Amino acid sequence: MNFQQFFGWFWNPVRNHYADFHGRATRQEFWMYVLIYVIIYVILAMVNNVLTLVYSLALLVPGIAITARRLHDTGLSGWWQLLGLIPLIGWIIVIVLCVRKSNPAGDKYGMASASGASVTPSMTPTPTSMGGGSDGQMNRM
Repeated sequence: MNFQQFFGWFWNPVRNHYADFHGRATRQEFWMYVLIYVIIYVILAMVNNVLTLVYSLALLVPGIAITARRLHDTGLSGWWQLLGLIPLIGWIIVIVLCVRKSNPAGDKYGMASASGASVTPSMTPTPTSMGGGSDGQMNRM
């Protein structure tokens, strides 16, 4: 793995999924993001505290978003990360939830593909949802 591929694990969620709270994030995608975030944070902390603060605030939303998508991949709601607000044990609980295996079955958060990448469900009309069905809702693929 070269530097560009390594840094891509961090840059892709920031650039393409900045505030994307829908879908799923694999364990590898989540933990590579966390690893690179921490490495950059430590380097910035040694250089300048103001840069560290700006960096942390700029990546607050993508950090929450990728954690929500990781929890979706385990079959849980992203709201479970609020457990991190519990003093002392909260972040331990969130880490344990994020380490769990992916839910291979499809759920309301999407389907996990065979390659390990996550696939977000799309809404597609079906003949019953186009007026023939009683519920009038679209079916998930």
